[in-house]
Amino acid sequence: MRMKIRLKTIMAGPQGTAGPGDVIDLPEAAALVLLKSGQASLAPRERVRPPAERATAEPAAEETVATPAAPPARRGTRRRKQRKPER
Repeated sequence: MRMKIRLKTIMAGPQGTAGPGDVIDLPEAAALVLLKSGQASLAPRERVRPPAERATAEPAAEETVATPAAPPARRGTRRRKQRKPER
């Protein structure tokens, strides 16, 4: 059986990486080790809404994200040739 847990710390291994707040699906034995050591908490189950409620739900408002202005173009970054010393 598998369990979904929410990490409180960073976890990395051969299967990948996950950070604090990430919800991951692990085998029960591995999940229980993390839960008992305080490194994770049980993830809340997602509530399944009935079809009628899904149809009446309002769509999420689109968020506008301000894009940062492009940095000014760099000028004069080309190196000049070094002069050969005079003999």
